Amino acid sequence: MAVLYLVVGRLLAADVSVVCESAFRRRAAEPDLRPLVGLARTVLLHCQTTEAVAFSRYVERVESGRRRPCHGDGERIALVRSGQLRLAPDLYEPPDLGIPTLRVDTTEGYAPGFEAIVAFAWRVRAP
Repeated sequence: MAVLYLVVGRLLAADVSVVCESAFRRRAAEPDLRPLVGLARTVLLHCQTTEAVAFSRYVERVESGRRRPCHGDGERIALVRSGQLRLAPDLYEPPDLGIPTLRVDTTEGYAPGFEAIVAFAWRVRAP
């Protein structure tokens, strides 16, 4: 994550547009994201789904071979099955950055839809 934040910071400082994607977690990501927020027109799209759908996506990714083992999906699956880990949406609130935030339900496509997401992003003005 340190490399991600470093690269994003350098790109923004060079006036390059960036889409920075990760499973950012509230209380963990804010200290690293706050310095970046002021460098550009910034919005947060928080994708969420149900616990059952999140789990089925983990299983599908591992079984398809599309994810590298470094992501730890196989370990997460074992932890969920053993009851030691939950993928519940209430555990994954978006970082609190004081920026426009749109919650997107990805359970069955995108809600709101793609056009509404793009419109939300474009409504935000540069700092």
